[in-house]
Amino acid sequence: MNAVNRLFVTLLSLAWIALMAGLVYLVWNPGEFIEVSGSTLSSRFEILLDTTSEQTLASIVLGLLMLPAVMLLFMEATVHDTRAREVGAEAKLEHDRNKQLTSRVNELEKQLETERKHDAETVRRVADRDERVETYNVDNRRVTPARKWHLFGR
Repeated sequence: MNAVNRLFVTLLSLAWIALMAGLVYLVWNPGEFIEVSGSTLSSRFEILLDTTSEQTLASIVLGLLMLPAVMLLFMEATVHDTRAREVGAEAKLEHDRNKQLTSRVNELEKQLETERKHDAETVRRVADRDERVETYNVDNRRVTPARKWHLFGR
């Protein structure tokens, strides 16, 4: 929608500038005809401008009327929409963040693999020990040897 609005304003400015330029031409050439042959419209543009100073003054006034449209065209051509730049910056920031998170996840997965191997070795070593754990028997009030201890039951 923003592009359509900008296009409309640009075309309107160009039409205004063309109209003002046509009037400046007619000011300096007072005997010109405006004739359209299709609908047989004939018109004569005659403003009584006796001296060159009056023509110059009329040209300056038409130039001043043309100035806002020229400034608008200049701004449309040079000033860029900051919202598009902000959206692009946010997208780049999000892409960089996703890239960092993906690399962190990959790094953690690698660490998890090494920790699993290390934990499995530790469990095997503890499970293969032939130690006996002394426990306290409440009924006999004495310490008795317990079964072999396993990290995970068999």
